[in-house]
Amino acid sequence: MIKTALSAKIDPILLSQVDQIAHQLKIPRNRALAEGLKLWIDLKSREILATKMKAASLATRKESLRTAKEWESTLLDGLDSGKVDKEDNE
Repeated sequence: MIKTALSAKIDPILLSQVDQIAHQLKIPRNRALAEGLKLWIDLKSREILATKMKAASLATRKESLRTAKEWESTLLDGLDSGKVDKEDNE
């Protein structure tokens, strides 16, 4: 896999923590940073998807309520004030 060099400004404390953990795990710093970036991408992708799903859910809920209101009068046709005859319940 072809890799691209990247220049980034990183907080010295964060860089020190990355170096310590990478050293303990005996992995190169760039691999640790790449894994961290991958985790960040996964997290943010899930957040974006959750936001889209929430918006779709709200749109579906609104449409469902609108449809229910349209059908409400039809379903009550012929019924006296929304009450069901005793014979209809049996």
